[in-house]
Amino acid sequence: MSEIIQQLWNFDDTDLAANRMGQLTAKQKTMLAGELKSYKMVYLGIGIFIAVIFCCVPIIALLGRGLFSTLISGLASPSQNSPADLMDTLPLFAMGGFAVIFIAFAVLIVGIVLVVYYIRGNKKEDITVKKAEGVVNFVQVEKRVRTTSNNRGYKDINVLEMRVGTDKKFTEVNDRLPNIINQGEEWTIYYTSHPFKFLSGEIISKGK
Repeated sequence: MSEIIQQLWNFDDTDLAANRMGQLTAKQKTMLAGELKSYKMVYLGIGIFIAVIFCCVPIIALLGRGLFSTLISGLASPSQNSPADLMDTLPLFAMGGFAVIFIAFAVLIVGIVLVVYYIRGNKKEDITVKKAEGVVNFVQVEKRVRTTSNNRGYKDINVLEMRVGTDKKFTEVNDRLPNIINQGEEWTIYYTSHPFKFLSGEIISKGK
């Protein structure tokens, strides 16, 4: 059973011995550095995707209305227009003002989105070795997630939660864990907070 949990969490006896002393092995440090880099890349990718969407939508909308071509043809040579022609171009100036406001608003939204995702992607790392100890129980809990497949914008799903002792909960754990760690056994689990990662674990007691 210990070999199965070692394979699942990718640790060996050397890693476990270091974790007992509150330390990380060189292998674990390299693994956590890769996890943190992936975490940052995911948030950077999401931020860029949203920014591109917000930039493309107003541009496509303006092109669809023919605003750019109208402004260019109507305002290319304003000095050569007659007073009557200038009166005709006033609506174009109004449309241009609307376009500027529209684009400025889109840029503001993009800026806010990028700042938010930059802050989330650059959350301060916490790779100190933490320990959870106690009787293990597995429960199915309901979690609300965002979705675009219905009008509500979210849906409720069931996820597996592992509870260790009376005060530690690990949500969305691997579905294989209940087949490796038996309900009611007492375990010590070592992990890090950010990036979150199970480092190692060992059984203390088989329980009743």
